[in-house]
Amino acid sequence: MLSQIKILERILYKKYPSSKVYLVGGAVRDKLMKRVACDLDVVVTGVPKDQLEKILAGLGALRLVGKSFGVYKWNDVDIAIPRRETGWGTGARRDVTVQSDHTLSIEKDLERRDFTINAIAYDMRNKLYIDPHDGRRDIQNKIIRTVGDPHERFTEDNSRLLRALRIAIELNFEIEPKTRKIISQMIAKAKNVTKEIAATEIVKAISASPEAALKLFNSTRLIPVLFPELALMQKCKQPKKWHSEGTVWTHTLLALRELEKNRKHPYDPTLILALILHDSGKVQTRKRRGNKITFYNHATVGARIARRMIKRLKLESAGVEKEQASWLIKHHMIAFSGDPKKLRNTTIERYFLSDRYPSEHLMTMIECDSRASVPLSPDRDNLHGLSIIKKRIAEIKKKPPKALLNGEEIMTILNIKPGVEVGKVIARLREAQLSGRVNTKLEARKFLQKLSVKS
Repeated sequence: MLSQIKILERILYKKYPSSKVYLVGGAVRDKLMKRVACDLDVVVTGVPKDQLEKILAGLGALRLVGKSFGVYKWNDVDIAIPRRETGWGTGARRDVTVQSDHTLSIEKDLERRDFTINAIAYDMRNKLYIDPHDGRRDIQNKIIRTVGDPHERFTEDNSRLLRALRIAIELNFEIEPKTRKIISQMIAKAKNVTKEIAATEIVKAISASPEAALKLFNSTRLIPVLFPELALMQKCKQPKKWHSEGTVWTHTLLALRELEKNRKHPYDPTLILALILHDSGKVQTRKRRGNKITFYNHATVGARIARRMIKRLKLESAGVEKEQASWLIKHHMIAFSGDPKKLRNTTIERYFLSDRYPSEHLMTMIECDSRASVPLSPDRDNLHGLSIIKKRIAEIKKKPPKALLNGEEIMTILNIKPGVEVGKVIARLREAQLSGRVNTKLEARKFLQKLSVKS
């Protein structure tokens, strides 16, 4: 892609000798950090907007993604003319006044940028960095710092509050003290940010490092602003017998830490969100019965909480699957709600071997939950139930038998119409098959006939 930008630079130079093409923003930052750049942003100076548009159109593959902003998409590269911006806080383009001016210097254009590490330009012709705000120094020191006054930058665009947190988490940088202080003071304005923009920043942050994201959200006071469900978890105590680690919040952080151990990055946002909220239902279901604390039905309540939060924050727009997250939370106690040896084979198959559900995520979630639960007694093995389920899964996987009869055959044999009853019969027949009690079509027919007689 850089080669295409170099070609553009040569074409523009021939027609406009005073023109300059600069690589800017995150692409320059990533180049300096030797990271792979996901997006390429370019600023072109010295070429009038209408002329630049004609030249780009002549090169093909041009989309006018922000014509009023002087921004064009050319072969997946964002190309812009220098501009001044005045924002009204939400982060949405409709709430920004833009003045494009091809005569503006690159230094003036960089003044409107959010953070010093994003306010560096690279002169493609002369192979020089333009760094008026010492962004390279902050990259070297792993610091997030606003360009100029932090209060002004965050007032211009409230989404920068969330962007600062996200970039700090993605790059494992520290936020400079003055910038961090203003973030904490202004964090309530995160509510003003367009929900889709906020969702993108949130999901990127938790996908980069789930535990670090929650800790930074908490220390900058974002939790009660956008995630009141999580704030309540911080005060929800658990019985020390099973959870000596402490509150639901502490347990959740430990579960996220377990997720980050020995697992590929980036993490699936649906799994992360489900793990963050897996015990959120404990707040509403906590009961003290004598010396005993219970959380009956907390998984079902937590699933409802997740659905509401995902909908409220529009997290589906950023890749979180609401139904899957809810399903994972609702069933995360399957290894602990009784003797795993007594689970039906069809239950094992349905929850851990089905393409209809995120079965692999459920196994991961149960394991993280188990490892994050620290019993008071060192003799208690929280992974015992999970190990039994894993063995049973392996046994079923060895010879996963095909269904002996389909739905139509069952309806014919039992003389019943389509409906819930057919599904129940299919499940009972499958259980008999997986347990080895029924192995042939003839045995399956006899099994159904016995069911018919009993009913």
